[in-house]
Amino acid sequence: MKHLLHLVRADVRRFRMLLGLWVLIVIAEAVFRAVRPAFADEIQLSMMFNLLAAVLFTTRWLGMALIVALVVQTHPLVGSDAFWMTRPISWRVLLSSKLVLLVMTLVAVPAVAELALMVACRMAMREALPIALQLILFQCLWLFIFMALSSVTRSLAQLSVVAGGVLIGLILLLNVTIAVMMRRMDDGPRMVDVVPRTEASAAGFVVMLLLTIATAFTLVTVQYRTRWVRRSVLTGAAGICVVLAEVLFWPSPGRLVPVPDWANRESAVQLTAETSRGEFRLSHDSSPLRPGNDWQLGVARLTVRGVEEGWLPTVTLKDGRITFDGTTVRTAGNGYATQAVVIAGKDSLNDGPHSAVERQVLGVSRLLESFPYPQAERGTPAIILADAEFRKRLGSQGTYHGSFQVDLDRLAVAGTLPLEAGATFHSRQRRLIIDQVIAQSRAASVRLRHFVSTSMFASELRPRLSFYLRNRNRSEAVAGSSHGGFGSLSTGMAVPMLIGASSFSTEGSSGFSIISDVIRFPVVSGGYASGPPLFEITPEWLSQAELVIVHTIPAGSVSRDVEIRGFEIAEAPPSRPPG
Repeated sequence: MKHLLHLVRADVRRFRMLLGLWVLIVIAEAVFRAVRPAFADEIQLSMMFNLLAAVLFTTRWLGMALIVALVVQTHPLVGSDAFWMTRPISWRVLLSSKLVLLVMTLVAVPAVAELALMVACRMAMREALPIALQLILFQCLWLFIFMALSSVTRSLAQLSVVAGGVLIGLILLLNVTIAVMMRRMDDGPRMVDVVPRTEASAAGFVVMLLLTIATAFTLVTVQYRTRWVRRSVLTGAAGICVVLAEVLFWPSPGRLVPVPDWANRESAVQLTAETSRGEFRLSHDSSPLRPGNDWQLGVARLTVRGVEEGWLPTVTLKDGRITFDGTTVRTAGNGYATQAVVIAGKDSLNDGPHSAVERQVLGVSRLLESFPYPQAERGTPAIILADAEFRKRLGSQGTYHGSFQVDLDRLAVAGTLPLEAGATFHSRQRRLIIDQVIAQSRAASVRLRHFVSTSMFASELRPRLSFYLRNRNRSEAVAGSSHGGFGSLSTGMAVPMLIGASSFSTEGSSGFSIISDVIRFPVVSGGYASGPPLFEITPEWLSQAELVIVHTIPAGSVSRDVEIRGFEIAEAPPSRPPG
């Protein structure tokens, strides 16, 4: 213990300036993440904030790599001229001293800073602790990877060469893998296995992470014990093989998302065709990396009946075929999904795919969406044909048999907020605050702050958020859409990406994120699409309105078959612009 404390104190004195600066950078980054969204309305500051975020992020990770290299190579593990080999200091004590200093500085400090940030943002402790544990695991991963590289090299120059060689090798391996995958791809539309919704288990990823940490730690331990680079590298290579075997052979069946009881009834979720006409449009589904012929995407006008209130179905093509006098033509692609048109009661066929469901959930009679949804544009992908086959069958009629998967989502009002700054909404793993309400000509914008916490240990599918302004007195609502804002770096995954500061997403990345978002009502820039709106957003209308937060909660999937007799192969009319 005496030798251990002596070595720790010596390293602290030697690197006190560098360690202190790195700790200050971690604290500054946490503070910056907290205050950055508050300046989202200052457009001129956006470039400066992005640059500052990139500088802090890059400095933090480069500083971590530099600290590990200097601390480990102070007592080099390569060669036989190290002073400590002639002192009564065992390799265990030396390794322990390095681990104590590096873990306390590079793992504990970021975890405490992240935990303090989440507590300051009033996130529940049951949500903060998994994020902190995730951060600890990823910090340990990168710590031991940097230690492994530093332990088998004598100097920073050698470390740079080795790290650069490893990085170049990984890039080459990735490019070769992508090239092989591209060569194996079939030309034309995608053909995939359409499977029901599942909740992926996090166990396989966590085991892989732990094995990778153990591999790097074992390499470091072997090098400290033997000072034999070849043996240490072989040990690391064996560990990598174990990790790859776990990735390839670990069972990951996932758990099927439960289907609501009502959807199992025979009369529930029935797909019916409004017309026997199949409308085909030229689809350039292949990319420059997957050259192929032109293909025709045929759509059928399908509606869904037998759906309970508040549920939204999404229809995905599994398989399709058309029989012409004994000759069968099968689809060349599948996996194409579209939100189905739900028909219930007095709903109009000119409604959007989910207008009726939204009105039911919001309890309004009129809903203003982004664009009108003309009947001529509505359709569900039903079959993919090669252009030559389509030209051959144009005008013919046959019997269509289609197999579809219907994914069910439940829409539910998660909360309502008054249109005033400071109003707060809190749900599991998420907290929202209204920062500003801006009334515009026949429109409105609401600036929100999202506090989002997600961890790799959570396997359930997360609800999606949508926003509406609702006027109860007039039984009217208007849909909103995100127009972007400031995103915050999430340190939960702790992956050093040195290009770019962050990407904007209201869902956030894994970890803890603070995001500023601007929601525009209605969606169309400038107010409304062409044509008279159902109603107008006036100052009087806004004074009686509230912000409604709707959760779209993923549920299970059901399979349905459709048969259309006299299915006609026809060209679709020219697409019309919205409005």
